[in-house]
Amino acid sequence: MTVRLPAEWEPQQAVWFVWPRDPLTWPDRLSEAREAIAHAVRAVAPQEVRLVVHPDLEEDARKALAGASHVRYFPCVHQDSWIRDYGPITVQTAEGPRALKFRFDAWGGKYESLMADDAVVDRLGEAAIGCPVEPIDFVLEGGAIDTDGEGTFLVTRSVARERGQTTPELEHVLRHHLGARRIVWLPGGVEGDDTDGHIDTVARFVAPNRVIASRAPEGHPDHASLEANRNALLDHGFDVIDLPVPRQVTTDDGTVLPAGHANFLITNDVVLVPAYDGPSDDDAARIIAEATGRRVVLVDHTALIWGFGGIHCLSMQVPQQ
Repeated sequence: MTVRLPAEWEPQQAVWFVWPRDPLTWPDRLSEAREAIAHAVRAVAPQEVRLVVHPDLEEDARKALAGASHVRYFPCVHQDSWIRDYGPITVQTAEGPRALKFRFDAWGGKYESLMADDAVVDRLGEAAIGCPVEPIDFVLEGGAIDTDGEGTFLVTRSVARERGQTTPELEHVLRHHLGARRIVWLPGGVEGDDTDGHIDTVARFVAPNRVIASRAPEGHPDHASLEANRNALLDHGFDVIDLPVPRQVTTDDGTVLPAGHANFLITNDVVLVPAYDGPSDDDAARIIAEATGRRVVLVDHTALIWGFGGIHCLSMQVPQQ
C-alpha cells in the first residue's frame, strides 16, 4: 500500500486542539493556559477546529469561545492536552485517508497519570476522526517526526535512544507506515525538554529541502546541541534558516523549561508562533513569516511553556481529504 504523510503546509481540513484541564501541568496557570489556547483557536478561523473537551468543561469552553462558529466540540474524557503526541496521525493512501494510532506511553513512562491519554483516539472513534483508524503497536509521538511531504523525515537520535528503540526499528516503522524514503537523524533536543528531544522543538521543514533550525549564541546552554543539529542539516544538503532562541525560562525552583520558537503550527492561513514577551519574539515572527509565506500570529507561551511544550505539541492538523 502506497502511503504518504503530507507536509504541514499542505491544505488542511481541520486542526485538533484539546481544552486544558490538568492543574499539575500548568501549576497556578491553568486559566492563563486556557486563554492562550482560546486565542490560538480563534486565530485559525475560518479553518475548522476540532476541540476535544472534557465533558465537565464543555460549558466553560463554549463560553470562552462564544461566537467562534468554526469550532466543533468533541466531549471526551482525557487527562492532558498534548494531542500532537497521542492523537491521530493522518496519512494518505491509495484507498483514502487513514488515521494512524500509535501507542502513547507519556514519553517513556515519565508521567503515570498521563498514560491514560493513550485511549483518547479510541474514545473519539472513527466517526469523529473522519476516516478509518489503524492501531499500530509501536510507541511514536507526532512531535518526534517532521516531514517535507515528499518522503524525507527529520528525527532525533535522542528520542529513539530514550524509548529503547533501535535505528532500524524506527526506520522500518517510518518507511512502512508513514511513507518515509529518506530519514535524516539529528543528535537531539534542548535542555528541559521532557520529550527527550522532539524534533518540533528544534528544527522544522518549511519547504522541500528547506529547514528552519533553532540556533543559540555561544554561552547559551543549548549552543553546542543546536550547532550539532545545524551542522548535521548542512551536511545533508539542506537550506538552513537560522531561528533565534528566546531568553532561558525557568520555574521558581530553577528547572529549565524548553522555551523556543520552533514549536510553531502552520495552518491554512496563519502560522501560530510561540512568544515569550521578549526581544526574540519579533525576529522569530519575521523569519517564520518570510519562510512560510503566511501571516504570523504570536501566541503567549509564558504560561503554556510551564507544561514543557508549545502550540505545536498542543495541536494536530488534519490534511485535506
